Amino acid sequence: MRRSIIMTLMLTILLFSVTVLAVLYSSRYIINKGNIKTIGINVYWDAECTNKMTEINWGMLDPGWIGNVTGYLKNEGTYPVVLSVHTENWNPVGASSYISISWDYNNQTIEPNQIVPVVFTLSVSETIQGIESFSFDIVIIATSVS
Repeated sequence: MRRSIIMTLMLTILLFSVTVLAVLYSSRYIINKGNIKTIGINVYWDAECTNKMTEINWGMLDPGWIGNVTGYLKNEGTYPVVLSVHTENWNPVGASSYISISWDYNNQTIEPNQIVPVVFTLSVSETIQGIESFSFDIVIIATSVS
C-alpha cells in the first residue's frame, strides 16, 4: 500500500514536471513573418534572380535570438540607384520595441542590371514580453543617382 502511494506520488510529480516544461518550452517561441515591399528595385532568394523574395519567415524565435537571411538585390531599372530601408505596419505595434531588423548594405551605388547580395539580420530582445506572434513590412526604396 505504502509503495503504491509513493509510486503514485512520483508519477504525479513527473507528470507535473513534464507539463510545466511543455508550457515553458512552447511559450518561448515567437511566430513571425516579414513582408518585403520594394520600390525601384527587386529582391530575390537566389543569385540568378529567378525566385523573387516577397516575405521572410524567420522560423520559430526565442528571446535573444539573432538570425540572418541573404537576399539578392537587382537594379532592373535604367539608372544607377542607392537604397534605403525601413519597416512599417508592425502587428502588434509594440513588437517593434523588442524586435529590430538591419542589413549589411553599405550605401554603394547599384548600376543597372547589377546584383548585390545583402544580409538581412533580425534581432529579438532578451526582454521581449507579451509577443507570441508578429508581422511587419520591410520596405526597400531605390533612389536614382545622377
